[in-house]
Amino acid sequence: MKLPVFTCLLYLLPVLCLGQVADPVLDSLKRPLPNGATVRQQVERIEAILWLIFQREEFSFEQYPKQLDSIYSNYIKGENKDRAFEKRVAAEVAFFNGSAILFDDPEVAKPLLESAIQQFSALGDSASMVHGYVQMCTIASVIGDSLLFASNKDKVMNLLHHVKDTYSKASTLNNIGICGYDFGMYADAVANYFEALRLIEKEPRKEMQEYFTNIYHNIAGVYNRLDDVENALIYAQKAIAATENTIIDPSEIYPMLGWIYVKKQDYQKALEAFSNAGITPNHVYGSMLLARKNHGLATCYRNLGEIEKALPLAQSAVMLSPISTNVHYGSAAMQELAACEFAVGRVDDALDHAILAFQSFIEAKNNRGAHES
Repeated sequence: MKLPVFTCLLYLLPVLCLGQVADPVLDSLKRPLPNGATVRQQVERIEAILWLIFQREEFSFEQYPKQLDSIYSNYIKGENKDRAFEKRVAAEVAFFNGSAILFDDPEVAKPLLESAIQQFSALGDSASMVHGYVQMCTIASVIGDSLLFASNKDKVMNLLHHVKDTYSKASTLNNIGICGYDFGMYADAVANYFEALRLIEKEPRKEMQEYFTNIYHNIAGVYNRLDDVENALIYAQKAIAATENTIIDPSEIYPMLGWIYVKKQDYQKALEAFSNAGITPNHVYGSMLLARKNHGLATCYRNLGEIEKALPLAQSAVMLSPISTNVHYGSAAMQELAACEFAVGRVDDALDHAILAFQSFIEAKNNRGAHES
């Protein structure tokens, strides 16, 4: 019996997705305002927190979108004489409410972000429109809609010149590259990664040095996907080296090394890499990072003949990264579960899960080249 097997899927990283233990600027912003602070002062504090969290792409939005929504609804909407201020806050409420649930409930996040983009457009805020379109590209990647990605990616690139901050521009290029990768647009993804690198090298501020790790990591993923394992290994090692003198934990690059060794069919080295992978506690992408680790471990144990260890790890990966919240990685985890179930003789379950994974890839218009093996 043949089960559909999908070529190895890698979990690429948004800028600064790699773990950091704290951010002193964010910690400072979170300190409560003194008693008697005005509504505008409260709003401006929450705005600063939310935009920094959005830029860092690592920390959870926590309760701040709801706080901004509450202040807007109770004290600003229809009550403020400054109409420009009111409209700006309304747009941000939609944007951050959508961004906060983007990975957990992309279908609900989508209309919120579409509304935010329309409101930013009415305000003439093209830079914020870019951020909205990038979030729409991410939704397209999560739900597997290549047409939605293509239309929003073009809007990002057409308006990108309005983003003046180098930090934000490099982040945008990196994230668009990740979404392109998800739809098999590898040349386009690499072009965006290298353009982001060019921007970083042009303006080597200390806080931007951590970009190197993330982008090298993502370039390694493209090379590995194209079966160029030697260049993949070179860039993975560059990513690890780039963590020096930063607060990024180099062990968070190890899953990429693991997938490279899987491609080389060196499952023992891959197992060591996945086993030693670090995951920052309370990381905003914590579930996804743990899913990729468990998925990798399951793949290694299965190929090393230790199926009793592989099966529960594959089940965990499917639970942590379900198809409903991320079609690409959820389908890959489901396919690994099917392979493990087949190995233990649970043929009916294996077939059901393999078909589900295959159908999800097809319905998501995924261009990763599924094939039978």
